[in-house]
Amino acid sequence: MINVKRFILATVASAMALCSVYADTETKVRLAKKVGELSWTNTVTFPDNKFKNAEEGSVIRISATQTKADYHKLKVYAMTNGWTELGYGGVSGADFSNGEISMEKPSGTIIITLSQQEAQNLRKYGLAMHGFGISVKKVELRNPEKEEGLFDLGNWQSFGIPASQFQGLDDFSIQIITNRSPTEKDAAYFNIKLYVDNTNPWRTVYKGKVSSAEGDARIQDDLIFLAKTDNSLIYTPTDKERAAIKENGLRIQGYGMLVMEVNTVTENGQPLTAEEIGEASAEPNAAKGTPFARHGKLHVTGASLYDSKDQKFQLYGMSTHGLSWFPEYVSDESFATLRNDWNANCVRLAMYPGDYNGYCNGGNQEELKNTVCKGIEAATAQGMYVIVDWHVHNDNPNKYKEEAKKFLGEISKKYAGNGNILYEICNEPVDSDWDSQIKPYAEEIIPVIRANSPDSIIIVGTNTWSQDVDKAVANQIKTFKNIMYTFHFYAHTHTDDMRAKLENAIKLGLPVFITEFGTCDASGNGGYDENQTMQWFNLIQKYNLSHINWSLCNKDETASAISSDCKATSGWTENELSQSGKLIRSHFRTLKK
Repeated sequence: MINVKRFILATVASAMALCSVYADTETKVRLAKKVGELSWTNTVTFPDNKFKNAEEGSVIRISATQTKADYHKLKVYAMTNGWTELGYGGVSGADFSNGEISMEKPSGTIIITLSQQEAQNLRKYGLAMHGFGISVKKVELRNPEKEEGLFDLGNWQSFGIPASQFQGLDDFSIQIITNRSPTEKDAAYFNIKLYVDNTNPWRTVYKGKVSSAEGDARIQDDLIFLAKTDNSLIYTPTDKERAAIKENGLRIQGYGMLVMEVNTVTENGQPLTAEEIGEASAEPNAAKGTPFARHGKLHVTGASLYDSKDQKFQLYGMSTHGLSWFPEYVSDESFATLRNDWNANCVRLAMYPGDYNGYCNGGNQEELKNTVCKGIEAATAQGMYVIVDWHVHNDNPNKYKEEAKKFLGEISKKYAGNGNILYEICNEPVDSDWDSQIKPYAEEIIPVIRANSPDSIIIVGTNTWSQDVDKAVANQIKTFKNIMYTFHFYAHTHTDDMRAKLENAIKLGLPVFITEFGTCDASGNGGYDENQTMQWFNLIQKYNLSHINWSLCNKDETASAISSDCKATSGWTENELSQSGKLIRSHFRTLKK
């Protein structure tokens, strides 16, 4: 049987300029963006072997100019677990604050002096760099008082292919179609390096065999060399390398090369159709007919959510209550009931950081993290989508920013190959200005997730318990793709004026996700209001909005979907549901699969 998966890519890895990376599964080839310009979604990496001589006091020299963007910032990391920002050893030629480097002049040289720990991290893990509004010309490493030690790092570029793209394949090889980098026509050599992605540090793939149409491909140490760049090479991994790639994904770096296309090839090498690619890229445990198997990885275009076939799509389902208090509803059986009986396609895992027994307030972090992992794996097994919710509640999100980075970094790394995960990074901020607090917080958190999961949908909360979507409309996050904004309502408290606010934001182009709503008043207990809930459902269906109900538990309050005297955690009869649960189940069963 013929089996090829095609990854649509373009990347230049040049010694003098940095450029963008694309990975797509439906269009044939996209050429790289303007050479030299970095954006938050495009990360340039340098392998650890470039830093063998780095020591305390060594400097990284970045020659750069500003573009016409509104602001100009750069971030430089050691690629440790969660990535560690560089610059705390000292930065000159630029302002340095909160891990961000801001250029002082339209052009110049930024010098980062390495601390002992930073040098050690670079020797072990390598370096990554991304930014906005800055065009980088050259990156160099120099040891202290050794002018002759000036070393051009070569500006390798990399792109990753997630593990999910390799599922269902057995004895595959990797075909790489290359061309000469337009900026490196006279490079001294041209090479490519393959890694198992999402390992720390990356593990090099080079124990297999390489061949090319021109017969000029060879492996030397861990590099694949080509005498000619207009070529097509095939790398056949070892069985051990295949297993590692299927588990963690593949990362490709190169020097002086333009990678035009990457295919995984088995047998006689004809391409799959776009529909077959969508089926093949589903998670291995997502059986046919399940939501994720049908719709695949989601993306945002304009104000709407789309599936992998570029059709508008709507997520709907249940949110857990706090995972410290009601973990028993996080199970295969509970989620199977939601999918099969309620027709839900999504679950939301609410990880409170600050409330009593929350992740940052006395809760057992390992147990809570394991509950989230259990929920992700249960949702994946059911072929459902899952939202990992950093449930900032009634607080400023910056209070737990560092903990959020670590937690979301660990989860996104562990499940980097899962295409069914969305991330909600601050549930309900209060007393937090959008422009000066929430948006800057998001712009720090998003790269942590993007480092592991470049295309996942990230949902950003808004002020006043995620009601102030009008503030986000005026100042959207433009430096990342696949971003949505949170809106919450409780039907008895929030009525016509809130519906008008939401509708206006949508008409102005804001992609909104209702990650939490209730059928009662805003306290969650009292004021059950079917009439107002149905008016909200009419607006939701008018704009095809995704919406998640609060909450999946038997707490003795109006918002709970399960009756307080029901001890069952799955397979609920209608009599075991609360008044709210009956309405929500009935509503979900009317929606399109």
